[in-house]
Amino acid sequence: MSPETNISFNHPIKKRVDTTKKSYGVKVDYSPSGNSIQYVFEVAYIEAIEEDYRCEISRKQFFINGKQPKRLVDVLAEKCMSCMYPIQFRISQYGFIQELLNFDQIKKRWEAALVDLKNEYQGDVAEEYFSQINNTLSDAKTFLDALHYDIVFPLMFFRKPALYQTERIQHNYTISLPVLPYKPSIDFIGNQKMYLNDEKGFRFEYTGKDKSNNTIQLKHLINDLDFTLQRVRGMYTTADKQKEIRYSITYLEERDEQYEEEPEAKEEIPKEMIKKKKWFPNLFKRNKK
Repeated sequence: MSPETNISFNHPIKKRVDTTKKSYGVKVDYSPSGNSIQYVFEVAYIEAIEEDYRCEISRKQFFINGKQPKRLVDVLAEKCMSCMYPIQFRISQYGFIQELLNFDQIKKRWEAALVDLKNEYQGDVAEEYFSQINNTLSDAKTFLDALHYDIVFPLMFFRKPALYQTERIQHNYTISLPVLPYKPSIDFIGNQKMYLNDEKGFRFEYTGKDKSNNTIQLKHLINDLDFTLQRVRGMYTTADKQKEIRYSITYLEERDEQYEEEPEAKEEIPKEMIKKKKWFPNLFKRNKK
């Protein structure tokens, strides 16, 4: 490995394989309730954008307590979330989100799916849920901010300030994490330390506390060649030690596969409209709304 310097991290970063889709098993355990959620996150680095990457994220196989959702509200929530994926980001070479790239496609998918969802789910609860998502999709920034309510994003695409420190430790570093479901992110202040001598890659460890003295502990392992994520382990503990949340993200190497980008679906004009040219002005007006 490259020697450390007093200026910056100078270890060469290998270009990521842009034809491979990597899968990660995500699990969150809540104690003392014993509840858990699990799903598979797929990450594909599609192409280089200068020194960064175009990265596509998909989510599959969502389980609650080891089973597929059955409660009506959970089923509805999962169907709505599935409309959001795939999501494409610009990701830095060090592995954190720079910007959202396919917001227009996401919004179009949602608007198309909403027609069927409204036919299938009716009532005040469903309408309120649909309204919340519409508000979230009002613009790209609002949608990107909303994604950070899902802790998997800040855990997988995390910043690494310890890289730039001579001693490989960043003191008094603040991170914001949505540790409590459906609640805003909480700020934690603590220290991030980087270890270069782990035989499996580069290891980052962070321990911090919020203003209520609750604790977060995070351990990240990343590939020392291309900086892709290998493993995350985390634990949130309340100050009174009565509640605990454990986070686990594991790279599933055996599920690697070739990435194939799906072409965007084209709108088809019915044959009967093509025959009658007078339909075209009206059709164009409807599509512009």
